[in-house]
Amino acid sequence: MSYYTELDDDLGQIEEAERDFRELEFERNRKLANEKTRIRNEVKNQLKLSGVNSKNTPRGVKIKVSCGNCKGTFEARVADVNRGWGKFCSKSCKAKKQKYNGYLHR
Repeated sequence: MSYYTELDDDLGQIEEAERDFRELEFERNRKLANEKTRIRNEVKNQLKLSGVNSKNTPRGVKIKVSCGNCKGTFEARVADVNRGWGKFCSKSCKAKKQKYNGYLHR
């Protein structure tokens, strides 16, 4: 084989690897977008069930939410719930949940 034939083969392999990488990256981004949409829809459904219309709510409106650790109810702002916050009633409940799920390594 000549030098140029080997060079063409190498370039073909690189282009194929780049194409595969782009396809994997596209698939990963699509899955991430689907997960974000699922979470957004879940929050909307929870707000609808609680009787809150998120489009016409005044600033700072609170809804009742159950704590992710102690299962007690507390009030969280609609904006915080939309952001994905407002899952725990206190910092200590959040820390306990993280500790038991293995996120804190002590």
